[in-house]
Amino acid sequence: MRILHITGTLSEGGLETFLITLLPSLKQQIPGSTMDVLVLDKNKDSMAGEFERSGIHVIHGKYASVRNPLNLFFLYKYIRRYDFIHAHLFPAQYFVALISLLCRKKRIFVTTEHSAWNRRREKPWLFRPVEKLVYRCYDAITAVSKAAKIALDTWAGTGRRSLVVYNGIPLRRFTNATGYTKKEIGLKSEDVAVKKGGRFFFQKKGDRREAVLFMCGYVRKRARGCAPRARRTCRRQRCRSARR
Repeated sequence: MRILHITGTLSEGGLETFLITLLPSLKQQIPGSTMDVLVLDKNKDSMAGEFERSGIHVIHGKYASVRNPLNLFFLYKYIRRYDFIHAHLFPAQYFVALISLLCRKKRIFVTTEHSAWNRRREKPWLFRPVEKLVYRCYDAITAVSKAAKIALDTWAGTGRRSLVVYNGIPLRRFTNATGYTKKEIGLKSEDVAVKKGGRFFFQKKGDRREAVLFMCGYVRKRARGCAPRARRTCRRQRCRSARR
């Protein structure tokens, strides 16, 4: 079986981390299978080498934007070569849905809903009718959580065609890990270390919690290890939570 996963980028992020964990394992479980990843944005593929070292071939996009409509022709060229096509995230979900109308014979099309919210849902008058049609093009829809499934079913009427498949992690990687001392990460012995797994943005629902910690003085300005954009995000989230 030839399997193709399609995503917009392969830079560091939750989806990329999930795929680099999942795909090599799936390849071992399905003898004789081919497991490839196609990334649309040719400039955002910094993790491609890690995939290749894990035995997953990466197909690099031709264009510097995931939203370039010419991606449709690029995708069509490759999708015809595979038996199972799995699309992740917008706009790859839209492109693959359109192509599925042209080459559905003997192919299975699947997509995964990775979040319970996105900005398109702020404009139901525009996107809701479109996304109802888009999701109908898929043979199966997986959601990473019950909340994501409920939100999608309510939004696009996917109902029985959607199911929950939770993300997994390699437990041994964490149970066998060695921790850092406070000194090694630049903290004093009396400091309390608080770790957040995920980006600082609204969908992670972390803005209120982090703002409270900052305002109560329990956490020093830990943005020093973040990129400038992340530091600005931290400040905006603190202001937003304070207003609430």
